[in-house]
Amino acid sequence: MDAVMFLKRTYGKKRRQSKDQNGFPFWDYRSRRGSMSNSSSGSEVSSNTPRSESENVSVAGSDTTDSRDPSSDPYRLTVHFLANPGKGDTLLNLYNPIFDWVETDLRLFTVTERQQPLYSDQNHDACLTIPSLAILAFLYEDELLGNKKITASRKHFETDPWILHHSESVGAGRINPYPHNSQDFFFTTDDFPLWGARQVHYGKEHIRFLRFVSQTNWEDTIDFYKLILDCEPNVEKSDFCAFTIYSHTNYDVQFALKRLPQDIHPHPTDSAILQFRVPDVGQIVPLFPNVCSPLSDTRWQTKDHDGNTIILQVTETPPVVGRFSSRRSSSNTKVGFFV
Repeated sequence: MDAVMFLKRTYGKKRRQSKDQNGFPFWDYRSRRGSMSNSSSGSEVSSNTPRSESENVSVAGSDTTDSRDPSSDPYRLTVHFLANPGKGDTLLNLYNPIFDWVETDLRLFTVTERQQPLYSDQNHDACLTIPSLAILAFLYEDELLGNKKITASRKHFETDPWILHHSESVGAGRINPYPHNSQDFFFTTDDFPLWGARQVHYGKEHIRFLRFVSQTNWEDTIDFYKLILDCEPNVEKSDFCAFTIYSHTNYDVQFALKRLPQDIHPHPTDSAILQFRVPDVGQIVPLFPNVCSPLSDTRWQTKDHDGNTIILQVTETPPVVGRFSSRRSSSNTKVGFFV
C-alpha cells in the first residue's frame, strides 16, 4: 500500500466520518436483535467521580466470523496482570468468575507473578484521579429461568478484598427504569483496574475493556487506538467511543474510550497492561507518540498519550479457537488462561 494513502487512512485522518459513511449500521433496539445493552444518557457520578453517560451504550455487531478477519480472533485484545509473589492464585480466583459469567471458555487475561514484590507509593486523591482501565461484564439475568448472574456479581464484589471505588447515578435526576442494575465500580488497589457488572435486558452479553482518557489527549488517543485496531469505532460520541473487537453469537468483546472531565485525570494501572494483536508494526511504529521497544521477535511495548503501557503482539493470522483447561499452574510463575 502506498505510504501516503496509508497515512491518510489511519492516523493522519482527523475528520470524523458518520457511521453510515463507514458502513456501520445505526444501533437500534427496536429493529436489531443483536443490540446488546440498554442505553442511558446524562448519567452523573457521585463523590466527584467522572461522568460515564455513554458507558451503557450498545454496540451493534455482526454474529458472523471470518477466519481471515482480525475481528474473528477472540484474543485480539487481552490484559496481562502482574502480581506480587504468592498472589497469582488470589488474582485468578478474583478474576476468573467475572469472565465465566459471560463465557466459561473465554480467557482474556494472564496472571504472572513478579520475582520481587512491587509496593505502590502512589498517593492518588480519589477526587482528582482514577485508574485508567476498567473492565465491565454486561450480563443477562432471568430469575424465572434460574439465571442469576447479576445476583452472583453482587455477592462476588461484596467479598474481600474488593472495595467500592465509586457509584454512578443514572439519568441525572430521572427515574432509573432498572433500579436493581448496579452502577458500581470496584477495585483492589490503584495498580489494578476498576471492575463492574451491568445488566442487559435483551441481546448479547459482552465484556468491555474501558480506557479512561484525559480531556487534553482525547482526540489523539482515539486516533492512536484507531491506528492499532485498524478500524473505525462502532459508536463515537463527544466523550465516548467503542469498538467491537470480537463478535460471537452469544457475546461480544469490546474496547471503549471514555473522556474524563477537565479536573479528573487517569493514572496508569502499572500491574495491568493491555495487549493487542496486530498483523504488523513496521508501518505504524513511526506514528506512535512514544518509543516502541521490542520485547521479543513478536512482541513490542509502547505507551499511549496518557502514559499507559501497551503491548503489541505481531500475528499474521488469527489462531484456531479451542477449549481451555481450568487447571491452575503450580509453578513459581502463575499463568492464567491465555492463548
